[in-house]
Amino acid sequence: MMIKVVSFDVGNTLLKTSNGLGLYDFLKKEAKVNALTFAMAYRYHFLTNRISIDEFCTKTNSERKVVVDIVDGYVKEQKPEDVWDDVGEVLQQLKSAGIRMMVLSNKSFFNPYTMNTYGLDTFFEREIYSCDVGYAKPDRAIFEHAIGEIKCKENEVLHVGDSPDSDYKGAIRAGWNALLLDRTSENKAPEDVPKITVLSDIFQYLEGFKGR
Repeated sequence: MMIKVVSFDVGNTLLKTSNGLGLYDFLKKEAKVNALTFAMAYRYHFLTNRISIDEFCTKTNSERKVVVDIVDGYVKEQKPEDVWDDVGEVLQQLKSAGIRMMVLSNKSFFNPYTMNTYGLDTFFEREIYSCDVGYAKPDRAIFEHAIGEIKCKENEVLHVGDSPDSDYKGAIRAGWNALLLDRTSENKAPEDVPKITVLSDIFQYLEGFKGR
């Protein structure tokens, strides 16, 4: 089956992530619970909007005012990230080749930035974010939602992202093709996981995926 749609993660895939601490890190310092409990609570409130701020504070044993102050301060200081240098050219080549594209990313509801912020919105048919649909990668539900939006078969999509779990495993479990983008060569993915270090190498894999 020929690849008809390429799906992209955002952070560390299309955009450079900040070297500073993110909101997750600031809040984790305040939480007096184990890492797994905090990670799940953060996911359910900030990434998928499935629990309230009060429930988040209860689960993480955090004071509401402290959490709100941290979030407010972080949002006020937040600035748009930079686009990786190779992104514009690769997206234009894919578009010229007739490949459809979409964004599929975990994003916090307080983050106002979309592809329009970076002048990339014209490349994508859909921008699907966890905070809008109520599910976050690697949950199969967000991939199923994306298929319904983009209207194609699972094996016609190639998902590209930097996370071995959220992007690669999540996509594969949903029946998609997947490719790991490891720009920093720091991901500890199994050797059999198809991996590239620059976005332009995607074209080699698109040729390889034809006929699946």
